Amino acid sequence: MEPIRAPFFVGLVGFGAGIVLLALWYFLPQPDILLLRFLHGLFFGFGMLLSVTGGFLALCVGLVYLVYFCVQPRTAAKAAK
Repeated sequence: MEPIRAPFFVGLVGFGAGIVLLALWYFLPQPDILLLRFLHGLFFGFGMLLSVTGGFLALCVGLVYLVYFCVQPRTAAKAAK
């Protein structure tokens, strides 16, 4: 299960970074210049992309990781018999 550990933590870090970017976007005032408004919206889009993809990756891989840890002691107990 070592190969699953890295994507799980990458997903968690991506989710956290996306949440931080969305919080920054929320507290930044919306500019009046059109180009800066576009960049403000792009900032929101990048934050959403990171939070959604990171959260999805962490959720999917985390469930596999959780099932592995729940099943592992049972297989070791069966092998000991």
